[in-house]
This record gives sequence, C-alpha cells and structure tokens, in this order.
Amino acid sequence: MPLLAGTRLGPYEIIAAIGAGGMGEVYRGRDPRLGRDVAIKLLPEAFSANADRLRRFEQEARAAAALSHPNILAVYDIGTDKGAPYIVSELLEGATLRERLAHGPVSIRKSVDWALQIANGVAAANDKGIVHRDLKPENLFITSDGHIKILDFGLARLEQAMPADSASMTSPAVTTVGTVLGTVGYMSPEQVRGQETDHRTDIFSFGAVLYEMLSGERAFNGATPADTMSAILNKDTADLSRLLAESGSGFQLDRIVAHCLEKKPGARFQSARDLAFALQSSSSGSAPSASGAALAGSPSAATRSRREWAAWGAAALFCLSTLGLIAAYYLRPAPAAAAVVRVTIPLPEGAAIVRSLRARPDANPLALSPDGRYLAFAASVGSTSYLWLRPLNSLTANRLAGTEGAVGPFWSPDSQSIAFSANGTLKRVSVAGGDPQTICEANALGGGSWSQDDVILFSPSLAGEGGLVRVPARGGVPRAVTERDPAHGETNHVWPYFLPDGHSFLFNVFGRDNSGIYVGSLDSATRIKLVSFDRVPGDVGLSTLAYAAPGYLFYVRGQTLTAQPIDLEHFKLSGPAVPVADGVEKIGPGSAAFSVSNTGVLAYWSGTGTPPGQLTWRARDGTVTSRVGAPGGYLSLSLSPDERRIAVGRVDPGSQSAIWVLDSTRGNAIKVSSDAVAFGPIWSPDNLSLAFGSTRSGPPSLFQQAASGSSEEVLLLKSNGTNVATDWCADGRIVFGTSDVQTQGDVWMLPLTGDRTPVPLLQTRFNEALGRCSPNSRWLAYTSDESGRPEVYVTSFPKPGDRWPISTGGGTEPQWRRDGTELFYLAPDGTVMAVPIGTGPVFEAGAATALFKIHGDSYAPTADGRRFITSEPIDAGSHPITIVLNWTAALKK
Repeated sequence: MPLLAGTRLGPYEIIAAIGAGGMGEVYRGRDPRLGRDVAIKLLPEAFSANADRLRRFEQEARAAAALSHPNILAVYDIGTDKGAPYIVSELLEGATLRERLAHGPVSIRKSVDWALQIANGVAAANDKGIVHRDLKPENLFITSDGHIKILDFGLARLEQAMPADSASMTSPAVTTVGTVLGTVGYMSPEQVRGQETDHRTDIFSFGAVLYEMLSGERAFNGATPADTMSAILNKDTADLSRLLAESGSGFQLDRIVAHCLEKKPGARFQSARDLAFALQSSSSGSAPSASGAALAGSPSAATRSRREWAAWGAAALFCLSTLGLIAAYYLRPAPAAAAVVRVTIPLPEGAAIVRSLRARPDANPLALSPDGRYLAFAASVGSTSYLWLRPLNSLTANRLAGTEGAVGPFWSPDSQSIAFSANGTLKRVSVAGGDPQTICEANALGGGSWSQDDVILFSPSLAGEGGLVRVPARGGVPRAVTERDPAHGETNHVWPYFLPDGHSFLFNVFGRDNSGIYVGSLDSATRIKLVSFDRVPGDVGLSTLAYAAPGYLFYVRGQTLTAQPIDLEHFKLSGPAVPVADGVEKIGPGSAAFSVSNTGVLAYWSGTGTPPGQLTWRARDGTVTSRVGAPGGYLSLSLSPDERRIAVGRVDPGSQSAIWVLDSTRGNAIKVSSDAVAFGPIWSPDNLSLAFGSTRSGPPSLFQQAASGSSEEVLLLKSNGTNVATDWCADGRIVFGTSDVQTQGDVWMLPLTGDRTPVPLLQTRFNEALGRCSPNSRWLAYTSDESGRPEVYVTSFPKPGDRWPISTGGGTEPQWRRDGTELFYLAPDGTVMAVPIGTGPVFEAGAATALFKIHGDSYAPTADGRRFITSEPIDAGSHPITIVLNWTAALKK
C-alpha cells in the first residue's frame, strides 16, 4: 500500500508519492534535521522478502553512495523501517530523458551536451569499478537547469573490489553467467547472451541512447522482445550521417554512435573517457583525426560495407567544401595581427602557492591542461596543501576533494585527469570529480609527465635523487628508465616531459660537470644533450622545463623564462632562445613555477621564491619580545652556543641561497658564503665556525667556514649525494642527512678527526632526518616516517641502540635545550612542544606540553629554554598567477 502524506519513515516525513518502478516506490520526503526535501526510494514489502531483490536493492545503495559526481544522483542515506529498506537521495526537479523523447529527437547541440555529461558520469562510475548495466532514457534525468543525472544503480555490479572500508567488500556479484539483466532495446550483445559483462556494456547502451536522442527512433526495436534481442545480436542501426548532414558534424557523430554499438566489446570505445574525448572533439569542430585512434577500432565487414557509400559521399563533400574554404581564405580581408594578451588571476582567499623551504628541486606547482582550458595548481591553506582546479573561462578555482598534501600536478594528454604526489603516493584524479586513485608509492616528486600511451614518467625519490622511473597510469610498480652517471657525479634526474611521439622525453640532469637539459627515450639508454647549464650567480644548474607546440623548449635562466625552437626529427636546437617572461621566481633550487599548453596559453607565477620572514624573539609563552634585523627570505636558522649570533640561510631577490650571520640583538649582518647555493648552517661548539651545504663543487657537499667570513671555505665531505648538516655535536662530530634511492632519507655522522670516514647512523627503508645530538653527546633526536607520518624519536649516540618515541600525532624539527633537560619539537600545526628529559644514565622522557604556535618551521631555544628565536613568514604568498594568451606572437617581434 502506498505511503500517505505525513507518514514517518525513520527520521523522514513523507510528503507525496512521485512514482513507482520495478525496483521500488519513490516518494518526496522531508529531512527535518537538515531542513531539506529529499527523494525516498522504498522497496515494496513483497519484494523485501525476496533475498535476491533485497540484495540488488542494497547493492544499488552501496554503488550509488560510493560515487560523488555532478552527473550521478547523490545518495544521502540508507535505512530500514519496519522491515522495509529505503534509500534517501537528492530530490530532482525536471523530467526523464524518456519523457523528453516523447516530443521527438533532441537537437544535435543538446544531444552532444547531454551525451558528454552522461559519458563523464559513466567514466566516474567505471573508474570505481562500477558498471551500471541498465543505461536507458528512463534512468537519465534532465534537471530544470539542463544537467543530466544518472539514476538507478540497481543493476550495477562491482567490477573489481571496492576499498577495504566499503561495505561491499564481501558482497558477491549479484549476477552470474547465463542470467539476463537489463532493459530490452538497450542491452549489449553480451547481456542478451547472458555472458559476463564489463564497463564496455555501458558504452553499448550509451550508443543506443545517443542514437535515439539524435534520430528520435530506437536503435533496436522489434515487434517482440525476442525480435529486439535478435536485432541487437545481428543487425546494424540505420545510417545517421545523412540525417545529420546539415549539422556539419553528422559524419563524425555517426561514427561515434557506430563505434559504441559494435557487437564485440573489443571493437568499441575501450573507456568512457575515450568516448567523452571523441564527443568533445565533435562538439568543438575539431577534425575526426583528433580522435581517430579511438574511433578506428576493428569494425566488422558489415559495418564497413554499410558505411562505404557514406564515406565516399563525405569525401566528395569534403573536396567541394575545401575548394570553397581555399577561395574564401585568399579572398578574405587581411586580419589584424594577433596580439599577446596578459592577465592575472588571484589565488583563492587564504591560499598560498606551495614553495620550498629546503635546499632541493621541488615539483612545479602549476599545470595547464594540454588543451589550455584548465589550470591546476598546488596551493596551501594553513599548513596543508591541496590541488585546485581553475577553468580559464571561470572566475573561481575549486579545491579538489581528497587532495590533501598535494604537490606537483601534471595532466593526462586528454586533459581529463590530473596526476599529483601526496603523502608518499602518486595519485590521479578526474576533472569530472570523484575520489583520487592511487597509482604507486612515491616518497617525493621531482616532476612528472603522462604520455599518450598512458605511461607516467616521474622522478620519485627524496630530493629528486636517482634516475627517472615509469609506471602505468592505471597503477603498478615503477620501473627504472634512466640511471645516474657516477663518473660525472650526477645526483638528480628531474622534471621529465614527454615529447609528442610518446616515447622520447626531455629531462634535467644535475651533475658535477654535465648539468643540463637532455633528450631521453623509453626504448634506449642513449641521451642527447640540448642545453648546458653553467653555474653562475643566480643559477644552480637546474630548471623546470616543458615542451609546447609548434616546437619549443621552455626553461628558465635566472628569472627569465625562455622559449627555444627544437628540431624533433634530429633532436637538436634549431634557433636561439627568446625571452618570453621576466620575473619568474624560483620556488626552490632551479624550480620555477610555469606551465604551457599546446594551444598558445602560458601560465607562470612571479611571487617571491621564499616567503619573506622576520627573525623574532619570543618568550616561552609565545609573547614577542623583540625582532632581529630586516625581513628576508630566511630558509633556516641556527643560534650560536653563546647566543650572540644567528646564522641563517637566506635568499635575496634574483639570487640563490647564501649563508649570513646576524647579531642576535642589533640585527646587523655579514655574508659568509661565496657565490654558490649554500644552505643549512650549523654552529661549531666553540662559536667560531659554521658547517653548511654548498654546490660550489657540484652536487651539495659539506663545507666549513669561519663565522666571521674571513677565511676560505674548507671542503669537509664530498660525495655523490645531497648532504645537509643538521648538528655539530659537543664531542666534535657532525651529524648530517643524505638520501639514497633504496633507503630514502638517512642520518650519517662525520668525524672531524682521524680518517674522517662518514658513518651511517640510521639507514632503513623509511625516511630518517634532522638528527640532533644531546648536549652531553649521549642521545640523538631525529625524525622518522616509519609510522606513516613524521614523528620524533630518540636513540643512543654515537652507536644507535634502543629508541624512544617522543612525539604523538606527528612531530618534526627536534631541538635540545642546552642543559639537556628538555627536548622541543614542532607539532603538525606549528605548535612548539616541550618534553622534559631526565639527566640520569637511563633515558627518560616526560609528557609533552604545548608552548606556542609559530607559522614557519625554523626556531631555536636558548640555553635555559625561556626564550626562542624564530623565523616566521610575513607574506601569505598571495601573488596572482599570470596567464599569457597567444604567447607565440611575442616570438615574431
């Protein structure tokens, strides 16, 4: 019996009946808790006793609830009332496609628009392993504002296992071979035969729906259901090309429909993404060849025969129209010269471009889609970075759900998906929406590129150290592609970029004497050098790079973005580099924020590479007591043991990082390091010297320099890795961090007496870093991500043994109080935490206490723990992004 108005169903109130179908009754309801009207689908009492129908109903709820996409009906809730199960979903206003088709065929423009929306929704479902299996006009709803919603996942099947937290993990597939489910007229041949189905069955049903929208006739329609099934198995649809000839895209649409309706699944589009791309090509007026590979397939002999005359007719029409276009071209008035257009777009309120505060090449935060329609960028809100998507025809950017920690976005060649790195994994997300999908593990990202063959090439290891690796875009285990050359002291292969052939790629090599941009290949270990990078003030031997049609290599010299013509046939430069944009700041050594599409669109960010910071003295309760010196681009700081001076790594506009020493009270400063990238200063126990990393002799090595700057730099350690000094212990040993492809981040020790052979302290498959000695040189504090996130630990020193966890809920930047009675660290939200430490022979640690919050990651306590020197950003990094349209016109001047 239908429910009456006013009836309560769980927490919901029934308002009115909407309709009924084979899988249940639908009502308009009211959710009093949220004050919104909803749609409630109730399984009839007679059906709820049927185990098979109940299982299908519950599966509909799980399948739909797992999806979040603008073209799929949103499911809010599932429940049971008095034994009757129900689903609560969004309430739609409009009509089904079946109701619309009662008035005749749909216009070509609307058909393509709606079909593209359906394809995007189906693609989102297929990406989660969900096959609808009952696409038909009754299950497609057109809202009052013209949006399509896919309804009824009652016949949906989980094509692959859902994530472990899904309720459907243990649910078997509802249907088996030999069972026919679906709606006659829209079934695929494999459904008609009762065979196993996959996502390609949705593509066949889609083709039948699109055929009906365009023609007003059903694709397969017999006098009886058996006749209709026979037609699906044995007959082709009528030719649409003549019917649609006046549209100018009829021939291409006919090919798309025919390709969907191939009898064999392997001859159809192989994904809804390919189908959507073909539809986009038809709607934008691009030539069929733009999607020719997707449309080619393996059509049957009958299909080829049926289309032969249409093809000859189209060819003749093409010849005639081409003659007309040629005449029109030569007789047209001379157009005005295309102009370069530059505009700026602001970042979202409260967001800041993700930039490096470490001495490593970081992934590019900007990525234009190849078709130039979208800009993706990584920007942080507070201490968390996210991926944002800005359509260039929109006034706003949208933060993509599930992208916390995102860095280094790069696009799929069809402009439909974005890959990025987050929290130790490489992921991909669709521009149409949905949850990101994991591709593989990746502890860091020194740039990535996605080929037309669905191969992803990226730089995977900490600080970009190591060669490039490849992985299928659908996911898998990365495999090595390039190897570093130890003869040249190579440390980094970074910023790969595929060339149009899909096998060759550009990449940046950083070595002792061979830094530059090279061409490599997936099929060969041979590499060809294109551009040499000589180390000069303001450069480091690295540059973010890109390739763009009609044949230009993009890279940065100093702060100038240049485009240089490249001959792809012979892999050599074919002309001089031409400046395209000035003031393109570095966000890390060599890392410049820019991106270019294949359609004449360029984007770059000209904010400061390091956010200006202010050295600030704070009391233990966080009160600011004084400020030191002028604001600057401070990367790190170190307080001298006598607390009279502060050593900093500082970046000035237009230059790389250098070491400066400031008076801790007056703020007057002297530059200590010579012209090279220098970073991470630490003080000697006697206050007289500094140790730091520098690129003076190639890849970052450790140097010693008098704190007064009065002597030459002395090389302490030269190796083929990136070395970052983190502490100079009271017993005279230096603790430093380095990294390895196999063991990731490691902590080592360098004795300054005897044979001075470096010794590994912490070297596991996890990332260990920031080793710091206790004042009595008995303990070593460090960070490790063995728990899945960075935490602070303590172990014995100089021989590691037992270890004790210090932080809970995440921690980094450990710092000892100089009397050894406290250990400080930073919580993930920037709060300085204090942990009391025992002074006995056995290590003991008390409970952590929160002191105050800082907005940077550099701080140091005084000997008594009552004051702290901090470096805190004073600029939110909200400089706008510059968009350049028709950048190629600038090259002709």
